[in-house]
Amino acid sequence: MNPFLLFLISTLFGFVGSWQLGPVNSQVLRRAIAGKRQTAQLTALGGALPEIFYAALAALLVNELHAFAELKVWFRVVFIVLISSFGFYLLFKKAQAYELEKKSKWSRQSFLQGLIL
Repeated sequence: MNPFLLFLISTLFGFVGSWQLGPVNSQVLRRAIAGKRQTAQLTALGGALPEIFYAALAALLVNELHAFAELKVWFRVVFIVLISSFGFYLLFKKAQAYELEKKSKWSRQSFLQGLIL
């Protein structure tokens, strides 16, 4: 497959996948609801930049995966175990009370938090 086409497809999937409420989206919504538009935008930007990196990495390395065809089954097993374990953890995790965040001392903190999330 053409690497540029793969990059566009993975970018589209990353965009559609970000519609669900995840850690970055939750943080952006919290800040936007609190009226902190700039910090919400910086958090969103910090969360979006890794998606571009992941999509480019997938486009560049997709042809290299054929060399590891025998590991395909192990990748599936590890993926299923990790995702299932995380799902059960979230299912049984006790809900925590949410407090409105205090003012950030510096605006780069929002960008870095989005990047890390």
